[in-house]
Amino acid sequence: MYNTKKKVLYVYTSGREIRNSKENPKEFFYGYFNLKKENLDVAFIEIDKLFSKILYFSITYWILKIKDTYILKKFGIGLRGHMMFQHKKYFEKFDYIIGTNDSISLGLSDIKKKYNLNYKIIYLNMGLTSKLQDLKNNNFKYYKKARNIIETKLIKIEKVISVGEGEYLFFKKHFNKLKNKFKFTPFGIDHKFWSNYKGNNKKKFVLFVGSDSNRDFKMMIKISKNLPHTKFVFVTSRIKLDECNSNVTLYSGSFKKPNISDSQLRKLYNQAYLTVIPVKKNTLMTSGQSVCMQAMSANCLVLTSKFPGLWDLKNLINKKNILITEHNTESFCKIIIDVIKKDKPQIRKNAEKFIINKCSLKVFSNSLSNEII
Repeated sequence: MYNTKKKVLYVYTSGREIRNSKENPKEFFYGYFNLKKENLDVAFIEIDKLFSKILYFSITYWILKIKDTYILKKFGIGLRGHMMFQHKKYFEKFDYIIGTNDSISLGLSDIKKKYNLNYKIIYLNMGLTSKLQDLKNNNFKYYKKARNIIETKLIKIEKVISVGEGEYLFFKKHFNKLKNKFKFTPFGIDHKFWSNYKGNNKKKFVLFVGSDSNRDFKMMIKISKNLPHTKFVFVTSRIKLDECNSNVTLYSGSFKKPNISDSQLRKLYNQAYLTVIPVKKNTLMTSGQSVCMQAMSANCLVLTSKFPGLWDLKNLINKKNILITEHNTESFCKIIIDVIKKDKPQIRKNAEKFIINKCSLKVFSNSLSNEII
């Protein structure tokens, strides 16, 4: 019988193969396991692991590499067309390719155009608009050039899914001719994993998790120093122990090189008074989104800054399902003291309900599936 299943390929950088074989949350597979349950033939590759040194002898590779490097140095926008080049024949086997970040998706577009390939691209946008916004604010001439380059690549992409509402609105406003390509779907968290904790959940400390450049690490250190009698736990590769006072316990690590397991992180969420996410003021990047959702799923209160990239402007409501404050040390310290003195169980309950209804892996996967089936 003829196989009518549509073939779908996820393209990651790295870090998934090892997580595929252990008890780990599945959110950073971006719906891969859910789509496998549909009437689809789904596979994935990690391009960083598959790079072949044979490419060094390819003129086409070097042309693409030089072009991508120029755009990165000139505009701060990463492209991986040179990394996609070696997989072009493999890509031809698939109906849909899901690019799981900006550089992968834009690189897929380059190869699709150069070799007139037929696969359809679903681009999971993860911060491109924040870079464009910075260019617009600081160098409008460069912004116009970068915008035109991006537009030529978006033409070859079927759907751009933004996990933050601010980025979605930026795309619609600044790429108006392509507005039907853009869609907002909040990141989908593995609630089943993060809520599945059976140990001691006595509150012991204030938690900070994350290493992306839009977090305000200096402010987080200052907060911990302003509250010397409060215990803090930091899980980040961007802060050094000698920068902190003795009230801080530091786990240095990142997504690709974690220093603690996801199960250990889940325990930290459950034993924290709250998870604190200070984010720099003007970014459109959804900084802290996954950490926020993990904490909410684990029934942990979240305190974050008020910033444009806060991913769901309609449903994230201060003092209902989250705590949102102005971006300054004094405001953060005041709220932390208040939470330690008096818990906010209704906010925690509302937050978990919000995750289940709006930000689950199932909701995210269904949104992806609707673009394919």
